[in-house]
Amino acid sequence: MNLMKFTQSKNRAIFSLNGINKEKGFYMANNNSKQPLNAPGAFYVDETCIDCDLCRENAPEFFARDEDEGASYVYAQPQSDEDIEKALDALGECPTESIGRDGNESTAA
Repeated sequence: MNLMKFTQSKNRAIFSLNGINKEKGFYMANNNSKQPLNAPGAFYVDETCIDCDLCRENAPEFFARDEDEGASYVYAQPQSDEDIEKALDALGECPTESIGRDGNESTAA
């Protein structure tokens, strides 16, 4: 279970997730701790996901919920420019910055 604490200091939002401190705007998803169900490709969700549902609301074509873990994962990689834009919007909205994209890596498996 993810435990989240939120503090604000000098206009900075700092999240503490299971002992990992993440400063909003100064952290990127960790591609070494990807959710195991992520579809192969550029987009992924890491293990700091708090199951807030924003990515699934914003881009349900690409994000799903792992019922066992209580977290989101990428179940389908976006292919078109429009789809990639939707996934990037979800990435930008993630409050814990748990969604990542590996550089210019092809989204195809």
